[in-house]
Amino acid sequence: MKKLVYCAHSGETIKYSEYIFKFVYDKGYLPLDPFLTVPYYMGTWVCAKGSKKQNIEDTTDFMLHCDELWIFGENKEDFFKKGGVRKEVKEWKQRKGEDTIKYFTWKEVGIPKYTPGSKWHD
Repeated sequence: MKKLVYCAHSGETIKYSEYIFKFVYDKGYLPLDPFLTVPYYMGTWVCAKGSKKQNIEDTTDFMLHCDELWIFGENKEDFFKKGGVRKEVKEWKQRKGEDTIKYFTWKEVGIPKYTPGSKWHD
């Protein structure tokens, strides 16, 4: 059975969710991205009836069923720029420790913007 990986990243980077899915899957794991599992509208307005707190509790429950926590961002400073990711990491460390947390940059994931030679590369 494949290990389940919770993919933590800012809501501002939801556009990268499918790249993240492919990256995790290509490494032999099964990805769980909260933005694709329970999209923002569904999670906040339909399931949680407008309660961001309830949405956070639901996604935390998803997260804690996973085997590993993978954090994605531009660079080391970017990993913790948003409060949601900080909360996820804090909760994970309290409940599962630090050994199963991994960090990946967008370049490592292969986001076109960060692939040298692509039309999106800076």
